Amino acid sequence: MIDISKLTYKIVVLGETGGQLDVTDITDNLSWEENDGELAMRLSVTLANTTHNGKRISSIAKPNCYIIVTAEVESASDEVARVRITEWEPTRTGESDSIVLSGYDELYDLQKSQDNRYLPEGTGTDTAIKAIFSEWGIPISRYEGPSNPNAKTTYRNEYLSDIILDLMNTAVQHGEKECVIRAKKGKVSIEPRGTNGTVYVFTDALNLELSRYRISTVDMVTVVKIVAPESSDGRQKIEAIENGKVQYGKRQRILVRDKEDSLATARAAARKILEDDGKPAETFEVRSPDVPYIRKGDKVKVATRVYEGFAHVLSVQHNATNRSMTMTIEPLAEAGDEKADDQSAESELQER
Repeated sequence: MIDISKLTYKIVVLGETGGQLDVTDITDNLSWEENDGELAMRLSVTLANTTHNGKRISSIAKPNCYIIVTAEVESASDEVARVRITEWEPTRTGESDSIVLSGYDELYDLQKSQDNRYLPEGTGTDTAIKAIFSEWGIPISRYEGPSNPNAKTTYRNEYLSDIILDLMNTAVQHGEKECVIRAKKGKVSIEPRGTNGTVYVFTDALNLELSRYRISTVDMVTVVKIVAPESSDGRQKIEAIENGKVQYGKRQRILVRDKEDSLATARAAARKILEDDGKPAETFEVRSPDVPYIRKGDKVKVATRVYEGFAHVLSVQHNATNRSMTMTIEPLAEAGDEKADDQSAESELQER
């Protein structure tokens, strides 16, 4: 259990020559976030632009230098954010002299880089993803992601982050677990969502400052039409139709069967689409005192007036200045599957 009164943050800048400068005492604002649909963590910090050994902070904390944030509770500490400075903005107004620094972790290069990739038939998702990280010089500390073979695939002028996310989504459609990609201490891990050892509990009565629940049918898919690959004359034969919750209306998606896939494989993929997108989307936004160790992809437990159970963190924004945290979370669809987890992990549940 974290005692918020004993939570402190340490902010360090790694200079161009490798020296470390503790800037905790001159930090005015600090926040970092991980958002749904993005790979990289983003951090922003405002520092007083004072002098250190005769140099302004703005001449020490330069673009391409690193900022490291460590959270400390009593005698325990852990690194919670590490980014490379991409935006450098010193500002002087009257007697006030400050600098705003923003940056991203190692995964940002993949969000900003386009490439052409060709995957021969049978290429494993793990092989394809590891090749991207290797070519971009990003070390992998742990890979527990999908390894399913892929159909022959060509990506043209695509952002590498989009290629990776597409491969991961395709793997889920073929029965693989949903995974999260995160960077920590300069290395990347790919692992199933919700595998965090400590599951934090948030309740209306104890620690939730805000809970906003939302149900939406806007993006539902209720019918999947499976069509054959395009023939020589440009036609595509309808091979099967999978129906879902059509009482919400007919919301149709086309699934083109890969030449290498059987109809049975295509139907399984269609059913997976209906399983994932064929029901109303339920999401929460919650705000609480900060737990700096929580990251996108973690599992948490919540108890509110409209929902009680486990959920996955889709996005999280940490604000160290006011020691608050905002999460967008997705309730787990199958509560029954979580009962065993609830019993086995009960000793690890931590209430805030």
